[in-house]
Amino acid sequence: MQPTLCSRCHKNIAVVFIQKMENGAAKTEGLCLKCAKELGIQPLQEMMQKMGITDEDLEGLSSEMMNAMGTPESMEGLIPSDPEEGDEEDGKTATFPFLNKLFGAQNSGEAPSGGDAPPRQNREEKNSKGERPPKRKFLENYCISLTQKAAEGKLDNIIGREEEIQRTIQILNRRQKNNPCLIGEPGVGKTAIAEGLAQRIYNKQVPYKLQDKEVYLLDLTALVAGTQFRGQFESRMKGLIEEIKKLGNIILVIDEVHNIVGAGDAEGSMNAANILKPALSRGEIQVIGATTLTEYRKHIEKDTALERRFQPVIVEEPSIEDAVKVIQGVAPYYEKYHFVSISPEMCRLAVTMSERYITDRFLPDKAIDLIDEACSDVNLHNTALAREAQVKKELEDLAKERDRMVSEANDREYKRQSSLKVNEQKQADLRRQLGKLNEEHDALAAAGDQEAGLRDNEREAAKLQKELSVLNRERVSLATESDGNQYERLAEMKSRQLQLEEELHKLELQSAPPLTAEHLARVIELWTKIPASSIQEAEYERLAKLEDRLKEHLVGQDEAVHAVASAVRRGRVGIASKRKPVSFIFVGSTGVG
Repeated sequence: MQPTLCSRCHKNIAVVFIQKMENGAAKTEGLCLKCAKELGIQPLQEMMQKMGITDEDLEGLSSEMMNAMGTPESMEGLIPSDPEEGDEEDGKTATFPFLNKLFGAQNSGEAPSGGDAPPRQNREEKNSKGERPPKRKFLENYCISLTQKAAEGKLDNIIGREEEIQRTIQILNRRQKNNPCLIGEPGVGKTAIAEGLAQRIYNKQVPYKLQDKEVYLLDLTALVAGTQFRGQFESRMKGLIEEIKKLGNIILVIDEVHNIVGAGDAEGSMNAANILKPALSRGEIQVIGATTLTEYRKHIEKDTALERRFQPVIVEEPSIEDAVKVIQGVAPYYEKYHFVSISPEMCRLAVTMSERYITDRFLPDKAIDLIDEACSDVNLHNTALAREAQVKKELEDLAKERDRMVSEANDREYKRQSSLKVNEQKQADLRRQLGKLNEEHDALAAAGDQEAGLRDNEREAAKLQKELSVLNRERVSLATESDGNQYERLAEMKSRQLQLEEELHKLELQSAPPLTAEHLARVIELWTKIPASSIQEAEYERLAKLEDRLKEHLVGQDEAVHAVASAVRRGRVGIASKRKPVSFIFVGSTGVG
């Protein structure tokens, strides 16, 4: 059934539906939780009692459900105000995650817990602080907090890109049109600049106007997912924008920003770009976009109204030297992850080889990928690392078994001591009874002429004496009971633990296996099919022998061979322009070769 407003208060979402007879016809009426409670509907009261919902919680629950749809103003035209129009299909505008949790908990017989308790907590915060803190429902559902990741240390340090980050901060500090758009080829580090900005904001290394900002990365897929009915996407976008406007300190990062041009497109609806334009032009929200130059020209430049709201920041591919610094900066992360030693020479070689042999990608991404896969190759062939993992696993298993055995031994000892106490108590009772019987026996013997009584007394005393002897044997058995097998197993485990700890210590003292040129060449061969032997051949040897190799195939063209070899050497050394190819024009008569 489509969401409708309560037929009594016309303010909250109707979640309880009842049927009543009017003029001999059944009529369905929708009520909110508060109104249904006031009417005393018995099933609702039973549900609230079962789930532990008090009367004071109803207002918070109604507020949660209204936030699932938005404000009443944003629902105008989507939810019929007339209860008789509730059967129209246009009302299908939003899903209700809160209601799903609420009635899902009812069906399972469990009260909502953990994340389902905020209504009461929010009200307590409101009462203690005087006002309710702004909600972040849309930001938490459809965005990722980069500032929080920076605080938790989950972002890699950013090496270089000082100029681009400073330019981004400068644009963000503007009064109007303060929305930078990072434009660059895939893999040059556009998203890393946004992460670097989040780290600087967390470390207070930005102007005072930006120090209280928070950076959120928009998950456009989550925003679009599940919007099968017309108006749902616009409702989510509007809710997200309104939430950002209320908070006032959010910087929204949209990776692949060109996707917003067509996101949510459907017949009779607006896409994300058109919804964002008014807020961007008025400076109500701040957005950092990231896209490639091709996509920027294809999607953003064609929409001049959207283009003028973004300030482009060109992110060029880093030079060889800058890329080497980046690789050296991120190398410790891969050394720790793969337990591999990466020397500065290998960092430079990885950049050089990736630039030379991988031509369809860009630095530093391709060099980082090369380092990562080469370290993985070293890791896979490192038997010591595999053995170290096995030793750690065996030590953990021994610790768990020892804890289990100690726990079982403690339980057995507790039961043994309890049995001994019970045994001693029973023996004490039997001795008291025997004492009484002995006194009775003496009295009967002194009285004389009580042979029947004496026989009964002696039989009872013999019976008690027999029980006492049984208890004595049981006590001796309990006192001498021991866990000999358990102690033997514990001793074996302790010995094995010492052996494993010594082996683990030796393995940890071993130096990490180094990353070599052979590993890099093997990965390049897998990617490009260029033989590893030719990749590993020293560069200067190939350049020095270039003329001799050419002369083996050519006779009488020494001047041309020298010119070609010199041009190739200039290109390899880096004297020639990087943007210009090493090209030649051979001029001569037909047939001269």
